Amino acid sequence: MTDQNLFTPYTLGALTLSNRVVLAPLTRNRAGEGFVPSEFAATYYSQRASAGFDGVEIHGANGYLLDQFLKDSANLRTDAYGGSIENRARLLLEVTAAVVNEIGADRTGVRLSPVSPANGVSSSDPQAQFDYVVDQLDALGVVYLHVVEGATGGPRDVAPFDFGALRQRFKHTYIANNGYDLDLATSRLAEDQADLIAFGRPFIGNPDLVERLKSGAPLSAFNPATLYGGGSAGYIDYPTLAESSATAS
Repeated sequence: MTDQNLFTPYTLGALTLSNRVVLAPLTRNRAGEGFVPSEFAATYYSQRASAGFDGVEIHGANGYLLDQFLKDSANLRTDAYGGSIENRARLLLEVTAAVVNEIGADRTGVRLSPVSPANGVSSSDPQAQFDYVVDQLDALGVVYLHVVEGATGGPRDVAPFDFGALRQRFKHTYIANNGYDLDLATSRLAEDQADLIAFGRPFIGNPDLVERLKSGAPLSAFNPATLYGGGSAGYIDYPTLAESSATAS
């Protein structure tokens, strides 16, 4: 299945994107001393997207701090930041409001993973919890919601959840992520279940992922041994399709 809708421009706040494919954040453990990005980071992102900064994505997913507050398997607090759905959402919403006040809602996005068991956290009431969170984020006017659908890097059907409900509750841009290929991305866009599709691991071995998807070219696999840590090998040395063709000829 092919559909040029995936490759058509899209307006995101004040930005005009050239297509509907976005690069999901990926942990690569390439930072230098003091956790400062290495010299390779700019090269890595310029190969795949852009190395500039147009806004901030608040990471409220994958078992990191804000997600730990959201999910009651980790949040055992008895103060204003624990217990009820509203209390567990308080820190994420306060952080989001602070970022919005600093840079504007049109440059602020939020990433969520309602049912992902990443880093061992889970919610006993994910639908109610994240319906509430999304309602509040919509009221804050953030420019996009970036949702990990299912288990991060794993099955999409890890637990029952109505992601379509989040899409309907959020009036701004909905970015869908996790386990997408060209066919699934095309169908979800055609069904109006997403505005943009975030690809993560496919971008690792394919710096020209958009062109490969557009042309129907095969995707290159990445080397698991160089996924985390190290230097340039397995980070910025994956060739584009054009480079591979030139070498072969």
